[in-house]
Amino acid sequence: ESYNLVPNVLNQRNLKLPDIKDENGTVLLSLEDSIPPVPLEFALDRKETAMTNILCRWVVDYAWEGLQGLDGETTFAGFKDIFEPTDTTTTECFSCEDNNPCSPLAVPGKYYYAGCKNKNYVQCSSHGQCFGKRCSSGTKWDDKVLSCASK
Repeated sequence: ESYNLVPNVLNQRNLKLPDIKDENGTVLLSLEDSIPPVPLEFALDRKETAMTNILCRWVVDYAWEGLQGLDGETTFAGFKDIFEPTDTTTTECFSCEDNNPCSPLAVPGKYYYAGCKNKNYVQCSSHGQCFGKRCSSGTKWDDKVLSCASK
């Protein structure tokens, strides 16, 4: 990766900030005086900043679904639970493999059911066939309106 796009905290010490002026050009506030420089002991060069970014992205990717110890116990539920929490308002979830609502219909006349993940849902045909579906990006299943809705 190129380090040229990574902000260099050391160089920001010499950054000239624009003054806030009125319509006549009179300086109302000088930002240069209000923002102290970054102490050198906290400054990072471009390579250190880029490596920190790469390491953080790797940790989040690696632990997205969670982490398990050698004994198989879950030691961390995962970043997915933090950034994409499941909808807890639905008390029952369905899938075509487990808890199939289609044959027979769990609720007469109802052909759409919440899946076990907030982006998934189940569609039933009038002949009892079960189809697992997924909501498009930026939406999740809303069991109140029986449709995918904006998050």
